[in-house]
Amino acid sequence: MARSDEFQTLRLPTVYRDLPDPEGPEGGRHAHSTAELADTDRIAFMRSYLGELQRATAENVPVRGYFHWSVMDNFEWIAAYSNRYGLYYVDFETQARTPKLSAGYFSELARANAVV
Repeated sequence: MARSDEFQTLRLPTVYRDLPDPEGPEGGRHAHSTAELADTDRIAFMRSYLGELQRATAENVPVRGYFHWSVMDNFEWIAAYSNRYGLYYVDFETQARTPKLSAGYFSELARANAVV
């Protein structure tokens, strides 16, 4: 059985790759792209992170819960609307919400109560 001091809290860096111009080609009035909805990097991160969390709980490390940031794209003080962290894509002009692939994956996780 593992001891809880064998696990450490990690502060992971945020990695940004090929960020689009936040205003977009039409000055911010463009529809979301398929790439913005197919957030496979986020799914890989969630699978890895939550897999380790699941392993820790299986080894009796006290975990009180998990909170995913963020359910929807939102305004971030440091980056305004340019970074999209949410499980749901938000069109900030119309306020329409579209689930990303990660929303479906998170739904599967919750339903199974396990990493899938």
